[in-house]
Amino acid sequence: MKHLLILLLISNISWAEHGTVYIFPISLEKSEKVPNLTITESIFQFQVKNIMDNKKNRVIIYSINGIERKARLIDNEFFDIRIEPGKYLFQFYYDEHYSEIYSDSITIKGQYKDVYSLHFANLDFPVAINKPVIYLYPEEDTQVSVQVDVVGHNPFFYPKYTDVWEFTATPLGELKFKDATYNYLFWDADQFFKLSTEESQSGFICEGENTVAFLEEKLTLAGLTSQEQADFITYWGPRLQRNELNYIHFMFNEECAAFAELSISPKPDHMYRIYMVWSPVESDFFIEEQTILPMDRSGFSVLEWGGLEQPRIENIEIN
Repeated sequence: MKHLLILLLISNISWAEHGTVYIFPISLEKSEKVPNLTITESIFQFQVKNIMDNKKNRVIIYSINGIERKARLIDNEFFDIRIEPGKYLFQFYYDEHYSEIYSDSITIKGQYKDVYSLHFANLDFPVAINKPVIYLYPEEDTQVSVQVDVVGHNPFFYPKYTDVWEFTATPLGELKFKDATYNYLFWDADQFFKLSTEESQSGFICEGENTVAFLEEKLTLAGLTSQEQADFITYWGPRLQRNELNYIHFMFNEECAAFAELSISPKPDHMYRIYMVWSPVESDFFIEEQTILPMDRSGFSVLEWGGLEQPRIENIEIN
């Protein structure tokens, strides 16, 4: 089983504290006698908590007394182990984004079903997905509906959003609701996210004082209009400019589904998504320069841009 750098050793000590509520990585929820079990039969049920992803068929890797096994979660939430009564040591692993969980010796009696919660700790950085905005440019006035399936928590939408935005979009980019007109749709949310090792080996190093020129150059290559660039730069520019150096990585199109899925009807001819992931850095380092993918604005086109700041990078090692 893969071992991570951060391991949670379970005993009778608390793992995390939120206010006055203590959370343990593994905790007994209930123990009940099951009449249809024999005296030589027992059931462990493990309920998985705190996993935040879109996987529809989650699999837990676990070991019991050192023997490794796999279990597909029932209803994506729990799994059962039928076993003889006795004492057992467990280890649980989900994926590289979550810490492993170890148990002390756990005893179960014959004819009993013991239900435990597994509280996995996320090893990624909690970040805010900032100001994704959506522009729509149909070839003629068009009734449009837009749905956003956010991968995150505490989402905020503007204008008001209840399952769907419905409005009239014009070729000039005006979005006309019943009582108001907007230039774009807005949302944001909190999410656990970090770039993969492969992704973090490409991008750009930009001096803070050169932020505006850098963004103008890259967004022009991307095909954003002067107004779209102004919206982007006036939001992100001040944040980047206050740092001496920044590492910047752009994510495009399908990659942005990591943050949200967009469903638009009628379907656009072209949808272009660009997110900027950035971090302050202590010093310059070698990085493979990214290629900026251009937007196709022909037909009914849609643009979404957004971004997020990850914690300061003090050391980067490229293998």
